[in-house]
Amino acid sequence: MGRLSAAALDCGEKRLTRLLKAVGNDRAATAIAMACMCVTATLGATPAWAGKAPELAAAEKAVEILEPARTRTPAYLVALSELGRLYRARGEPVLAALTLDKAVRCSEDLFGADDPETAAALDNRAELARESGDLDLACAAHRRALQIRERALGVDHPTTARTLNNLGLTLQANGDAKEAVTLLGRALAINDRHFGSDHRATAVSLVNLGRAQLAAADVVAAEASLCRAVSIRSSIFGPKDPRLAQAQAALAASLLEQGNAAGAEETLDLAWAA
Repeated sequence: MGRLSAAALDCGEKRLTRLLKAVGNDRAATAIAMACMCVTATLGATPAWAGKAPELAAAEKAVEILEPARTRTPAYLVALSELGRLYRARGEPVLAALTLDKAVRCSEDLFGADDPETAAALDNRAELARESGDLDLACAAHRRALQIRERALGVDHPTTARTLNNLGLTLQANGDAKEAVTLLGRALAINDRHFGSDHRATAVSLVNLGRAQLAAADVVAAEASLCRAVSIRSSIFGPKDPRLAQAQAALAASLLEQGNAAGAEETLDLAWAA
């Protein structure tokens, strides 16, 4: 590409400064912005950047730089994951799916099919599939991620609990409330052991489990789970918090299903007040 002129380097440094201000100083964004600075400094201004958000332009350019390499690198995986995240956030599911599929294949090539990094790539792909309404694909990707994490990290690891939670929620959305209850119950047990019975992560698990129990028509169990979630969130966040209101609204639904209209109305009033 020839020697870099002082003007080109100065241009690259200024663009890097602007990019870092736009995307923040987290490791992934910084790596992508650094890659873009190299190209900008080498080639000068790139017309294709015009009209694009800086972070999206940075991620696209980083993938463009790194993709031709004969050996896939961790930097390429970072760039793909970030670009897929940005496409997803911008409401471009087709581009996001193509990019996150590449990220899964890249992780498999780099780390192997049974590595936690591949599980993370699969979870990202599954979340996009769930948002797009492809629940069968989402369930399959989350199941594979769960199998990887159980083997690599163990069945009692907090990261395994997160995948259990994701798969459970997806199964519930796909109409399988019974299996969802089983998996969300496992996630709750892990969070109880690792974080304690009064932790906010435990409360999240309780809300998710309670909703699944309600969907499975186990309203008594749902009430017990949601009552506990309300107690934890009230203690952590106080009486005026939307997270408490969320748990109270779910609890009201379980009470109404049991014919306790007065209790449901009282709980909903508390939710509105929160």
